[in-house]
Parts: sequence; structure tokens; C-alpha cells
Amino acid sequence: MYNNQRGFSLIEVIVALAIVAVSLGAVIHAVGVAANHEAIIGEKTFARWVGMNQVAKAKLEHAWPRVGESTGNEEMVGARWVWKQKTLSTQDNNVKRLEISVWRSGHEKEEPAAFVVGFLTR
Repeated sequence: MYNNQRGFSLIEVIVALAIVAVSLGAVIHAVGVAANHEAIIGEKTFARWVGMNQVAKAKLEHAWPRVGESTGNEEMVGARWVWKQKTLSTQDNNVKRLEISVWRSGHEKEEPAAFVVGFLTR
């Protein structure tokens, strides 16, 4: 008979499995957080594009905009977006400031997904 048997004891195997289980839990959590952040960044990017489109439309219009607020909605990437535009005067009568807030439709009570500022000149 040999007393020098090779292998792992049951306790060593259980400890190793516990370490692997904790590590996998941490990896799964990190992947979930990364996926959530990716979705948030994507939404903010699309909302910013909606706001920038409103600035571009205002620049392409030939009429000089009046000071005040306007709202509208737009569809982009299969989602509805709601925007609110404030047109403000500046110290220069030939320059107007546009402030555009954008939300995903149905989320208007929350903070805007994007806030875009643009300037128009005559």
C-alpha cells in the first residue's frame, strides 16, 4: 500500500469552486454594467443628433427666428424623440442663441437626454 496518494482533497475542490463561482459572478456583473452604459451612451448620442438636426434646420430656414419657445417631435433610429427649442436674443442683434433639450418620447418629466446649444447669424 502506498500512503503517498496524489490528487485534491474534497475541501480543496470546494474552495476552488467557491473562488470560481465568486469570480464568475463578478464577471457577469461587469458585463451587465457595461451593456447598460452602452445603451445609455447610445440614447444620448441619438438625442444629441436630434438636437443638432434642429440647429441645422434653423440655419437652413431663410426667416429670422422670433424669440420664444417651440416644441416638436422627430423619429430617429426607430424611436420617437421630443424636443423643446428656446430661441434667445444676444447682445448682438445679428446673433440668436438656440437652446434645444431632447427627450425620448414619454420621458419628458426626466432630465433631457441631450442639451444642444447653437447660434444663428444673419
